[in-house]
Amino acid sequence: EGTAMVLRGRCTYANRTLLEMLGYSEDEFGLIEVDDLIVGEEAARLRGKERDADSASSFEADLRRKDGGLVPCIVTVNPIDLGGQPGWILVVKDLQRHTEMVDAIDPAVRRAGRPSDNVPAGILRVMAARKGDLVEANRAGLHLLGIAPGARLADHRLADFLDNPRAFEEILRALERDGGTVVRTVHLRKPDGLRMVASLAAVLADGGGDDAVRYCDILLEDITEQKKDEVATRGLIARLETSLLFLHEPISHFMREPVTCEMGLAVTRVATLMNRKQSSAVLVESGDGDVIGIVTDRDLRERVLAAGLDPATPVFKVMSSPVVGVPQSALIYEALMAMEQHDIQHLAVTDDGGRVVNILWNKELLQFPRYGSALLTREIEQAPSVEEVASNRERLPSLVAGLLECGSRSRNVTRVITSVSDAVTQRLVELAIEALGPPPARFAFIVLGSEGREEQTLVTDQDNAIIYEDLPADRAEAAAQYFQQFGTMVCDWLDQAGYRFCPGNFMAKNPAWCKPLAAWKENFARWIIKQEPQELMEFAIFFDLRPVHGARDLVTDLRKAIQQIMNDNPAFFPQFARSSLQHKPPATGLLAKLVSGGGEQSRQVNMKDAMVPIVNFARLYALRHGLEETNTVDRLDRLGERQVLTATSHEDIVLAYDHLMQMRLNHQAAAIRDRVPPANTIPLKALTPLEQAMMEQTFTHVATIQRKISYDFLGGM
Repeated sequence: EGTAMVLRGRCTYANRTLLEMLGYSEDEFGLIEVDDLIVGEEAARLRGKERDADSASSFEADLRRKDGGLVPCIVTVNPIDLGGQPGWILVVKDLQRHTEMVDAIDPAVRRAGRPSDNVPAGILRVMAARKGDLVEANRAGLHLLGIAPGARLADHRLADFLDNPRAFEEILRALERDGGTVVRTVHLRKPDGLRMVASLAAVLADGGGDDAVRYCDILLEDITEQKKDEVATRGLIARLETSLLFLHEPISHFMREPVTCEMGLAVTRVATLMNRKQSSAVLVESGDGDVIGIVTDRDLRERVLAAGLDPATPVFKVMSSPVVGVPQSALIYEALMAMEQHDIQHLAVTDDGGRVVNILWNKELLQFPRYGSALLTREIEQAPSVEEVASNRERLPSLVAGLLECGSRSRNVTRVITSVSDAVTQRLVELAIEALGPPPARFAFIVLGSEGREEQTLVTDQDNAIIYEDLPADRAEAAAQYFQQFGTMVCDWLDQAGYRFCPGNFMAKNPAWCKPLAAWKENFARWIIKQEPQELMEFAIFFDLRPVHGARDLVTDLRKAIQQIMNDNPAFFPQFARSSLQHKPPATGLLAKLVSGGGEQSRQVNMKDAMVPIVNFARLYALRHGLEETNTVDRLDRLGERQVLTATSHEDIVLAYDHLMQMRLNHQAAAIRDRVPPANTIPLKALTPLEQAMMEQTFTHVATIQRKISYDFLGGM
């Protein structure tokens, strides 16, 4: 299928399938309007003039090729909002190719009873049994599965080609339960080890006559490149979203001390001054010190050298006047807009009284190496003191609030928050080393819980620890004393920077969580082997550990040891599953159970508690399947890829998690706008009826995955 993005009526992106369908290059497509793409009245809607739909819809239309020819298509449109710009994502299916495939499949499967070798997609007939023994396959199907032409099909089973062998059983159950056609995205593995992503559409078929055997007819299509395009597109959108952080930064971080000269100074001496000061512009002052004009590199080239002007000419004769300026409080995007409007490369910066105090150069803005959180993390990384680190970190809430107002996705926002937290921690660790001297052993400063999962919000406390290498007895005591002092110093500074102390004391300043590698292995061995329910609940956050500074190989070593201990003690997983189910919402009245407080005005919904069941689910299955990811959505994505979760279940639970996180962040950002401390709780009266209904729907998905935990680990208990 072809994919395109339309913003404000302009075609801004198309995947390779659509470009080849229409005959455009990538650069050419970015220059056309939607009227050039779609023939008919639907183009007006996509220009944004009739944006009256909030959900996806489809229509038939002719798409105009570059050579003027028309391609009949089915177009599905999905509304988006990118940085305040309304637009659409278009998914395009070539109707003619689709019709040809259907016409080819119909006589092949329904009349002849076997696949047609003329169809480009793979067509299979398999036994409707657990393994799916192959009965028929066309050439394309054999190629997709990596089976040599002429090979004996009876020796092959479809389940053997799937990454998750149980995936075919789930497809059969869905066919029996729902009937019709079942469509799934599956991961195929050929005998030579090559992997691909495929779209699988299946229907049940009777053997005919008195034959009681039932078959499953399957249409298989390679969508590996399409999935790569989707991932690339999501990454592009994420980068565009986070770039808003940079554009909403104040210009104060980029201002330069201005170079000035008197109005009567000769232009040759002005050029010498600019060269000596390494400046691309000079402000021209009158006799009383007021700025009356500006001279830039371009002015000297165009008005002096190119015009053959006498080098002794006074500078006021070639300067630009009046000087265009912006106030010190302006944001970067406002400065860039002013430069574009006046077609200039330099801006004066004025104080509250209108006096020019600084100057901006557009090249420094446009060539900034990275957007988004990189601006803030860069300043934190270069901060010379704890006070400077804390001061920079104070800018985070307002930046996050601005990002949310622009419609950024919750997972991008939480990663931005976490990246800033990581930068703060790393810089404070470096400052502690400068204060205490070099550490006596290799170590890793690790984070746990929400920061370990890269899911921090604007309300967070510290969860951290220290792992250092095992040392001989004569060095162990001195190392323990150093790292104890070191951990205390870093945690105290983190509290000063806005990360309050952990109420449960899960911090590196606690001697229990500042230990050598061997002691950490003993900790995990005790938790896994003893399986005390209360300990498992308290220490679950340690299974989300992630290094932010130091020797990462120590963490890798510890993770391998943890996985081996779990593999050697399979009884751990049922007990950990029971612990994970402690946060189990009932089937009805879910919202009421999350509400705390007495009177109507004081009742609160705890959003953090609401998300715990999904976090627990992802952690449990990630440990069971040996996944290294710590982020909840990343864990769910990997579980979906391995088909531990069905495609539908994966989509439902990820959407549920994203919805809860988005609500949590939006209400925190609203608190910041109202100048009140943000919290994880939301007043019940602040939830709209729609939000309450959506939360109830979200927790039906939570109940479903918790039933899965019960069946998979506890035998349905």
